[in-house]
Amino acid sequence: FDADLENTKTTTHYDFTGNNDGAGFDDAVVNETDCLYGDCLHLDALNDYLDIPPSASLNTAKDGNNISISMWFKSAHLAQVDSQTFIALFEGFDERVYMRILSSTVYLYGKIDNVAFSRFQGSLSSGWNHIAWVISGDNHTLYIDNSYIYSIIGSKNISNLDDDFHIYSGVYTPAFFDFNGTIDEIRVFDIPLSDSQ
Repeated sequence: FDADLENTKTTTHYDFTGNNDGAGFDDAVVNETDCLYGDCLHLDALNDYLDIPPSASLNTAKDGNNISISMWFKSAHLAQVDSQTFIALFEGFDERVYMRILSSTVYLYGKIDNVAFSRFQGSLSSGWNHIAWVISGDNHTLYIDNSYIYSIIGSKNISNLDDDFHIYSGVYTPAFFDFNGTIDEIRVFDIPLSDSQ
């Protein structure tokens, strides 16, 4: 996803595949300040986020119940006690999976068909961190900075989210667990990435 205008609030974030453009909200701005590659997304934990809306191109049932998300992020307050969500798949409060930071540790939480699961593991550095989150059916695998961290069996198959979920970056749903920091190079795949990928 790439933005159209630098330093412009509520800007469009274009999907390189042409399938599903996202939108920045509130003070979410894109510019070249302290980025990893080119422009990046700056969020201040005050209702800023990126929303990639529901799309048939992200229908997990169509794609064999698979989705992978790769992204770079840098928290401005990594060690704070308050949670910060950097990526979420959200259909509703009973249908959601997301990753957030809590005291420098990655917390994976999911609830599908109102059945919850979670895992609290994976230490982050104070600078840029890379996350790869691979979901295949009910299996969730986490990689941090090119290292395998764990795999966990979730409560239900990811296809139960159907095709009407949002992908949020910076919140797990608007106004919940806002992220304070910078996000770069968000990529969404309809395949389960392998260890080498």
